[in-house]
Amino acid sequence: MKAELGGHVYFLVMKDPRGAEDSPDLVKIGITSKDVLDRVAELQTGNPYDLRCFDFFHTRWPTEVEHFMHRRHAPDMKQNEWLRWRLGDLHSLINEAKEAARRIEELKSKEQDYSIQASNGQVRGAAPEEVRLRADAQQLLKERMPAQLRLSLAENRLKAATGATLGIPGIVRVIAMPEARRFSVKLARSQCPEFCVPEVRGTFLWRRKPQRHCFSAEYAAARAAKREARAASERVLGSKVGLQGWTDRTPDLERWHDGFLQETRTVYQLDAMLADLQTELTLRLCEYEAIEGVCSFRRRSVPRIDRSAIFENCREKYDRCLEQCAPQLRKHVYTARSYL
Repeated sequence: MKAELGGHVYFLVMKDPRGAEDSPDLVKIGITSKDVLDRVAELQTGNPYDLRCFDFFHTRWPTEVEHFMHRRHAPDMKQNEWLRWRLGDLHSLINEAKEAARRIEELKSKEQDYSIQASNGQVRGAAPEEVRLRADAQQLLKERMPAQLRLSLAENRLKAATGATLGIPGIVRVIAMPEARRFSVKLARSQCPEFCVPEVRGTFLWRRKPQRHCFSAEYAAARAAKREARAASERVLGSKVGLQGWTDRTPDLERWHDGFLQETRTVYQLDAMLADLQTELTLRLCEYEAIEGVCSFRRRSVPRIDRSAIFENCREKYDRCLEQCAPQLRKHVYTARSYL
């Protein structure tokens, strides 16, 4: 687990133009790694209503704090971004977020300490509370897997529809990446072993995790859509014709985009809840490698290539670590709806 560089959690207020004088305001609990006022200026652009930053604070784990507050107040969230909240009670909301940041900082610091220590290779039995945590995770994983497959289906259906165009307005943007030379970690390990730095790494795994093939209908549809999207890109690249114009946005494509947005939100929320359970079980694992029937977290020292050191100290070797990469199409499906 990598440490967060940190960022700001901010509270942006916009008066609901349709509300009565004493109605709740709309408050955005957001995060940024940049200057908060610059972020407010970005959001103000194109917005006809005044936005005001009521307060903000710095934390090492801004994403986790944002996830917590959005889940905590989900019934009052609008468009997954704005919270209905009375301005006079805003201090209590901010204090709640600061307390959450303090708890998260404490838990994540402990989790990070264990994550960078090699595990002892031993498996221990599960305590009743750990069995309960695993049951909670199992339920979330059963919800996440079909949602992830539906997300993949919608995403690849949209990508396949772009043809040889620049994308679909408001839905997909396509960028043609030319042939280029890119840094290869595999080559660097053989060419520059002296620039390998030992680092403890590991992957947290849930035991008896639901598999994709258990959701046969969603899995088959997602695989077919992925093949279709790949074939569409290969046809364009093989024709060697530049991207031109835009694909018309049709009601069917808008429905697929709405499905993509819905499943993105679902997966996002489930991932945040699973991350909380993972943190708790990592702390319970301590130096152990696994809890029987619950989870495993094998941590071993592995070589990490220090790419910047190679570049700064030995440009000739750095150049030998570059490999030729074929042209490709990068397709980005927008994660917000910007059209009527």
